[in-house]
Amino acid sequence: MPKIPKQLKTVIKIGDVQKILIQANALPHPYNLRLKAAILLTATSGLRAEEVYKLEREDFDLENRTIYLKAEKTKDFEERLVFFSEETKSALKQYFEVSDYVLFPKKSIAYWFKKIETPLRLKHMRKLSSQQSDRLGMPTAVKKLLMGHSLQGDVDLNHYDFQDEEELRKIYDKYWRGFRILS
Repeated sequence: MPKIPKQLKTVIKIGDVQKILIQANALPHPYNLRLKAAILLTATSGLRAEEVYKLEREDFDLENRTIYLKAEKTKDFEERLVFFSEETKSALKQYFEVSDYVLFPKKSIAYWFKKIETPLRLKHMRKLSSQQSDRLGMPTAVKKLLMGHSLQGDVDLNHYDFQDEEELRKIYDKYWRGFRILS
C-alpha cells in the first residue's frame, strides 16, 4: 500500500498576524477593538481559544499583565497563571473602555474572523505563541507551564521543576516583554 503523505504543519509568522490586525482595524467599532484584543491576547499568552471565550474582567490584572485562569475555564481543569505583553495590555485597556459584560463571545469572534480574508482563526494565534516562544528561546518547560500543556509523563515538571509567580513572570518578561506584533 502506498503511504499517505503527511499533512504540512501550519507555521504562523508575525506577518500573517499583522495582516489580520490591519484588516481588523477596518471592522466597525467596537468589534475591531474586540478582535484586536482577542488576537493579541491569544498570540502573546498562549491561551486556548475556548479559554479566551470564557474570560471575565475579574480574571485580569491589567497593571501586572496577568490572568488568573480558574480551573473551570481550562481544558484540563487546572488553574494557571497567564502573562501577556505590553502591546496586549494597551489593546485590552482600549477594548475594556467600550466592552460589555461578555468580553469575547465565541460567535462574535468567529463572525468577524470570517469577514477578514484569512484562513487563520483565533486558535492559530495559540500556535503563534508556541512557535514564537521557541523562536525567542524560551525554555520548553516554562512554555508548557504557561500554555497549560499536559505534564503527564514529564517527570521533571511533575516532581521537580516548580516555579513561583515571580519567577514565571521574570522568565516570561525576559523573552516576551519587548515583543511587538504591530510595531
